[in-house]
Amino acid sequence: MTMPVYVVAHIAVEDPEAYAEYQRHGLPTIAPAGGRVIAGGGPVHLEGGEMPGGSAIVEFDTMEAALAWYHSDAYQAAIPLRQKASTAVMMGILPGLEPAPA
Repeated sequence: MTMPVYVVAHIAVEDPEAYAEYQRHGLPTIAPAGGRVIAGGGPVHLEGGEMPGGSAIVEFDTMEAALAWYHSDAYQAAIPLRQKASTAVMMGILPGLEPAPA
């Protein structure tokens, strides 16, 4: 059984209007690459406080699909828009885990 992988991003948005422009370009690149946004929004509530900005979790069937999306011409064209509008606090591609036995 192949486990899905997750792109996890925590973003400190500094310019909401410019970030909305990034979202208009970046979000449409996900589904054609086989991904789906499974969580997102902001701010993130943490024990002991909040992390400013927003977060997103995008699921892909394989690590190869996630990396192909990230390195695609379409998403690479959107990255400068994200960088202009925000700071990536953390962005990683993480493998899924098998469920723990009950």
